[in-house]
Amino acid sequence: VLFVIDRSFSIPVEFDSTASPDSNRIDRRTERVEQFINDAVQLRGTAHKYDRVGLILFGRRPRLELPASNAPSVNFKMKDAASNIDGNYTDIAAAIKLALASFPEGTGKRIVLVSDGNENLGNAEEQARIARLNGVQIDVVPLAAGYKNENEVLVQGVEAPPKTEQGSRLPIRVLIRSYNPRMVYGTLILKQITDGETVPVAPSPIKVRVPPGLTPFAFKQPLVNQQKSYTYQAIFQPEAVENEKGGITVGLEGDRVQNNSATTHVVAMGQRRILVIEQTPGEHQLLVDRLKVMSNSKYKVHTITPARLPESKDDLGVFLSNYDCVILANVPAEMINGDQQEMLRSNTPAAGRAPPSRRRCRSIATSSRSRSWPRAAWC
Repeated sequence: VLFVIDRSFSIPVEFDSTASPDSNRIDRRTERVEQFINDAVQLRGTAHKYDRVGLILFGRRPRLELPASNAPSVNFKMKDAASNIDGNYTDIAAAIKLALASFPEGTGKRIVLVSDGNENLGNAEEQARIARLNGVQIDVVPLAAGYKNENEVLVQGVEAPPKTEQGSRLPIRVLIRSYNPRMVYGTLILKQITDGETVPVAPSPIKVRVPPGLTPFAFKQPLVNQQKSYTYQAIFQPEAVENEKGGITVGLEGDRVQNNSATTHVVAMGQRRILVIEQTPGEHQLLVDRLKVMSNSKYKVHTITPARLPESKDDLGVFLSNYDCVILANVPAEMINGDQQEMLRSNTPAAGRAPPSRRRCRSIATSSRSRSWPRAAWC
């Protein structure tokens, strides 16, 4: 059994009303969670004597506090937990995913989720389906049932392709989620940060209206013709909310500013490079010309003979890392030594390029002494 405990700030604190304001007040809700876990272990009965128990705490990210192990009793205290949980976000999906990966092999699997269910990151429903497909039972213990901070508006994420081409127009989406049942008004700012320089992404800053639920805002950012990495930061500044009478109330009391920004990172790649290995120079010029025409100068094509390849595996690995695609153009196997053949094979999956089929790998291996390499492109 893995107990998965929500430690996000969306769960309201329940202080002891009898304690004086000057004393160290105790959160009774946290106390009850601790007692629930300890009692569940100690009172589990003889039939479950050898059950294993583990504990995961989560907010923005989950952390395995207690790996599943034989535990005759538990005396868990939340204050003893080693984690510094970021409580500004609630990612139930990530917590379930970690739990699924943390179960020991060959054991029954059960998750006890203790949460208010107010997720603002991830997709808990999707992870719950995965758990069910894997035969994992999820029991839910609700915290602060029915409570929701209706003044909460947050930047759920900034979406952009992690890799793009230099000089392109980068599509960016900012996702803002509002739990307020009425229209919220504010300013949305999107910044581009690169090499320590910050510039706004047009047309931000812009005045926006955020209805209840999830609202996307789209941007297009032209990139320079250089290989660079970019960081995009979105900030939402709530300024007013529609009131019950249809008027406008300035401010949004109760909104947590920690939730009002998000970032993402993008790398603009340089011109893609293709390496053609041919037996004699110019033997496959038609192929090279065709690649250049088809790519509309998007790819840079280099040709080389086997004799010019670095001989050692390490040097060849560094050399091949400069290319996105390697084409072997009817090269006899005896022109490439064993170390070079091994690196050409291993470089394909190791560098993230699409590997050749297993049948082709066997064909290469059996033809390495006497026959030519199969015609193949490793991209």
